[in-house]
Amino acid sequence: MKYLAYGLIILTLLLAAQAVEQQITGRAEVSSPGRSFRINVADRDSKPEEYTNLMTYQWIRAILPACAGLFLLYLIRRSDRLDPFSPHFQGNAAIDDLSKHLEDQNKR
Repeated sequence: MKYLAYGLIILTLLLAAQAVEQQITGRAEVSSPGRSFRINVADRDSKPEEYTNLMTYQWIRAILPACAGLFLLYLIRRSDRLDPFSPHFQGNAAIDDLSKHLEDQNKR
């Protein structure tokens, strides 16, 4: 699962580089999502509103995989902290306190 998260972050870097390149050149080329493999093209000078909309789509498309990848890494690290068999387990003190409490109850 970590490889998937890192892959999503790398995909974000690639999509962000493409968005930066299109922002600099002033020509946006975006394939439309879905089944209709149509490519939308807009120039900054000839179609400024369509260009702005396509660049907004480009930036959102670049950011979403990073959000998913970072959330996935958060879930992986959280599960590692909660898993008693993980080397990153952080519940040793709580388990020690619980065992002391149970031993005290057994003595009574």
